[in-house]
Amino acid sequence: MLKIINKEIEAITFNSVKEAVKTLRLDRRHKWADLNGELYYPHTYSYPCSGCSCDCSDGHGCSHGNSGCHECGYKGRSRRSIPIFEIRNGEPVKILKPSEGENHE
Repeated sequence: MLKIINKEIEAITFNSVKEAVKTLRLDRRHKWADLNGELYYPHTYSYPCSGCSCDCSDGHGCSHGNSGCHECGYKGRSRRSIPIFEIRNGEPVKILKPSEGENHE
């Protein structure tokens, strides 16, 4: 269901993620999904691993950085992902969940 006001599309609800991405002309490079009925894409970023420490035994500061551990896969950096919700007119874009008894063919 859509409302068209002054040639702008105000998203209320969509039947699928695919329909929302196409209608709202969202960036298709993101992997859009729904979380509890709200449209989002996961934003992934990296940060220095909290479990790593310098393996130099001389006790002085060094400039080579962390050597890695099991937590980060011996890379010295970890990755984390957070949801970024699509907001239109101050409200998140909603995706309808099909009822369990409905037949969608």
